Amino acid sequence: MTIGIILGSTRDGRAGEPIANWVNSLAQKRSDAQYKLVDLKDYDLPFYSNATPPMALKGNYSDPEAIRWAEKIRSLDGFVFATPEYNRSVPAALKNAYDSIGAEWMNKPIAFVGYGYGGGANSVKAWLQIISTFKMPHPDQAVSINLGQEFVDGQFTPATGQEDAVNSVLRQLEELVAQA
Repeated sequence: MTIGIILGSTRDGRAGEPIANWVNSLAQKRSDAQYKLVDLKDYDLPFYSNATPPMALKGNYSDPEAIRWAEKIRSLDGFVFATPEYNRSVPAALKNAYDSIGAEWMNKPIAFVGYGYGGGANSVKAWLQIISTFKMPHPDQAVSINLGQEFVDGQFTPATGQEDAVNSVLRQLEELVAQA
């Protein structure tokens, strides 16, 4: 099984990069799944403007970047979204990437590492509603990283217990992928 850790911010100086790299470093120590870091900055997805919803296209996308993105998502069995919280919700770049394709997400398990000054809780809460469209199972918990406490002076230092939290979420995600 192959699980993608999707770095959900494309901002310059993004806090998500060291966070996603840290999650990936923990995931690489696991033996029940192969993990791959997927950076949205590597995909130049335009804002979706096609009159036809992606689900109705059945994978027949016209934009070359959307095709490339769909191929990447299709190749993965599950996902971890390293998602920032922007204005009490999800980041536009990650939401657009999610909305740019359709069937590739269907029924695939997903977990969340939320981050922000409130721990990313609002972003994760919003994602839980969004992923219901594609019936994506998810662990009962998410990892919550408080930037005010764990990202100081440009350095990410995970709080005590965060490594255990990540491993618990990854274990649950692996179980969901195995059942899918």
